[in-house]
Amino acid sequence: MTQLWRGLCWLGRHWYIPVVVVLGVAVWILSRGRTSPTAPVEVELEAIEAGAEVRRVNAKLGAEQARQHVQDKYREQLAALDEKQRARAEELSNDPAKLAKFLVRAGKRGS
Repeated sequence: MTQLWRGLCWLGRHWYIPVVVVLGVAVWILSRGRTSPTAPVEVELEAIEAGAEVRRVNAKLGAEQARQHVQDKYREQLAALDEKQRARAEELSNDPAKLAKFLVRAGKRGS
């Protein structure tokens, strides 16, 4: 009985320790399956960087070679598109920068 009384007295004096532990475990359990809050921002940054790279290639080599560069670089993403996305990619094929951005976003959504 003395041990129980000592434990209760300790808990009464140091009640904040178990509360912090329980809250920590609860936060860990609730946040376990979530993705990073910056994931959408990272995808958009990659899309912007892809568009900028294609614009540099376009300025240096020309539109046809820029289009070919995009198709070579994002071959896997092009192969993984469904029919609706493939039609959208065909619409954007005249503008390699927009096509690169679209393919980066579509690739990240599919993953």
